[in-house]
Amino acid sequence: MKMNRRLFAFLSLGAFALLSACSEQRHVEKSFRKILREPWQMVVDDSLTHYDSGKWHLDGLRGRISCDSLGLTLRAGEVIDCDSDHVVLWNRTRVSGPVRVEYDFTRLDTSRVNSVNIIYLLAQGSGEGEYRSDIMSWNELRTVPAMKVYFNHMRSYHISYAVTDRNSDGTLGDYIRGRQYDPAAGRGLKGTELMPEYKDTHLFKPGITYHMTFIVYGGRCYMEVCGDGRQALFWFRIDASKALHEGYVGLRQMWGRTSRYAGFKVWTLDEVQ
Repeated sequence: MKMNRRLFAFLSLGAFALLSACSEQRHVEKSFRKILREPWQMVVDDSLTHYDSGKWHLDGLRGRISCDSLGLTLRAGEVIDCDSDHVVLWNRTRVSGPVRVEYDFTRLDTSRVNSVNIIYLLAQGSGEGEYRSDIMSWNELRTVPAMKVYFNHMRSYHISYAVTDRNSDGTLGDYIRGRQYDPAAGRGLKGTELMPEYKDTHLFKPGITYHMTFIVYGGRCYMEVCGDGRQALFWFRIDASKALHEGYVGLRQMWGRTSRYAGFKVWTLDEVQ
């Protein structure tokens, strides 16, 4: 009898947690749709059918860029576990306030090594020493775009996607993960995770174009992915006491990654309604 009661209590608790999670997801989706209707002001609109170094800056000497009618193809280096073979493409427009970023993304590589694509949102320097708040003033310090240069010396939101990962059983998997860099804490990546995390999304198949929407607004980072017959919304909680309010948008690819970007747009809001 006691075992049955314990089992019932356990199942009831699990059902409650599931219902709560579903309710929160519905609330987030409703909030996201409302946010899209805000009076956003477009500040960047680039088809990426040609490359303008006056609008973009490339970190990484081994990165390669080519453009055609389909958009901009960005190629990282091929040497695994080599910091010099990472690449980060920064838009030079510094934005402030709530920010919304959209673009079409197509993964062109079929690499099976552990590697990721990352978007940086509202990135700014730590302000310590030569790592000034305006990251465009220390571009020369990122010719080798090692990850540690960014999470140790920048304050930024980071969302990783199109990940090739290995599960504990050796099978291939993927995840979508958010972070907020906090150089002042002096702990590197430790403690930077934003919750929740998403495993095995089965998105970003090579050769398939996905429309990406990222929004930083009111205590959350949102990421919507549309493509291959799917529409999925992911989100991450932000600590309001550490919220970022201005900076740059950057696109990182680790070694072995080749991707195409098109229709890159950025909007801002004067204030949160």
